[in-house]
Amino acid sequence: MKAPHFFLSYGDRAPEREYVQRFLRDLERAVRLQGHEETRAVSGPTLTPGPGWKRRLLKECATVGCLVALLSDRYFRSDWCAKEWWTVDERIRRRGDHTDAGVPWIIPVIWRPLSSPIPDAIRSQQRTDWYVHQDARRRGVLHLMDRDNQGPYRETCQTIATLVVEAFSHDLPALDDGQGPQLSWDASAWRRPKQSTPVPEPPPELSPSEKLVHILSHVPSLDEEDTWSRFLDGIARSRPMGVPLQAWQWPHTSPSPERHQNLLKHLCTQYRRAHVFGWVADALESSTGATGHAQAIRSIRDDLPEE
Repeated sequence: MKAPHFFLSYGDRAPEREYVQRFLRDLERAVRLQGHEETRAVSGPTLTPGPGWKRRLLKECATVGCLVALLSDRYFRSDWCAKEWWTVDERIRRRGDHTDAGVPWIIPVIWRPLSSPIPDAIRSQQRTDWYVHQDARRRGVLHLMDRDNQGPYRETCQTIATLVVEAFSHDLPALDDGQGPQLSWDASAWRRPKQSTPVPEPPPELSPSEKLVHILSHVPSLDEEDTWSRFLDGIARSRPMGVPLQAWQWPHTSPSPERHQNLLKHLCTQYRRAHVFGWVADALESSTGATGHAQAIRSIRDDLPEE
């Protein structure tokens, strides 16, 4: 039987360390209340300072029951977070039993609002923000911790604890002693994902606005709630005064061509088309990593007649 403990992986920011430690304690308590009284939670701040602490981090990841990853833009840039992730991922790969493909041995959780696309390696794992409190989906767990109403935060801890307990009920063999620290993956595997979808060539008879809609409709990740929200937030930040866009007006569940067309019409009635096209291109690139699609939109913008 594997050690009944989990590892909390996060991109270190000194001002947030107190919150991370609090979340670690609260999650550990929630797991114990579900019957695993011997549970031990491990993270960077819980280890004794001294030489070799990084090696000890990877050694822990080679034996833990599961890994909880607190996602943030900083997390995506951290080589050590990547090493922690891939150490557990390698254990899952070596297990080789696809009948347990849905077991949450790796549990990604939105910690802070994201301004960059979630890498493919992370997107393929279970995402608790799909069904935790709605404020955690866009603003992250850190936001819930500072609210006067602690109910949503406690509910989130209980939801994640249930996944941790589920992971404990399925054996994940440890790596041999010393093997975990020897693994040397770096973070390049999960930086901005390449957009595999080819950039479409809009039919020449379409208007500039129709061409833009055509291109947006060929970016599949815009149909996902979190990506669509980041896309709208990116446009809003570019607008004068940063006026937010209300996602309910263009829900991600509505058909993509119609949704994109209505959004574009709304923006172009208020601002010059050249500005709108540029904002859309920038937001698309930052939220999805679809650089080719964004460049195609900029080319259309550059060909717009003077207004």
